[in-house]
Amino acid sequence: MNQSTVIFATDAELPDVTSLVVEYLAPHGYCVISATSAQEVLEIVLCEDIDCVVLTAPLALQPTASGEPLIQALPPTMPTVTFGNSRVIGYDWIGRCAGRRNQEWGHIPFDVEELLAKIGKVIAAEQH
Repeated sequence: MNQSTVIFATDAELPDVTSLVVEYLAPHGYCVISATSAQEVLEIVLCEDIDCVVLTAPLALQPTASGEPLIQALPPTMPTVTFGNSRVIGYDWIGRCAGRRNQEWGHIPFDVEELLAKIGKVIAAEQH
């Protein structure tokens, strides 16, 4: 089985969530790199061979060094999965993601099986 590399980026205040995601995804063939800031995500994307970026909505909207939100600063072909609450994931959110290929989103709290399915879906779509 080929291993895919996923960035899981969330607020620094949620280390238990990150640990849970790493533990759950590893046996399913994913190497997980954790990040806690928009700039850290961009640096990893530029230096590593990343297959998917998983974000919480507040981090996706966090400004990068250039001032644009992380979701817009990522390469448009980078598969992304974003989770947030219904106040964040709305028309404004969809507008920010317009033009992105292989974008999935879901609501917080999320189920790890849902996360696994969404990651698999965006990676498979990018490979075809």
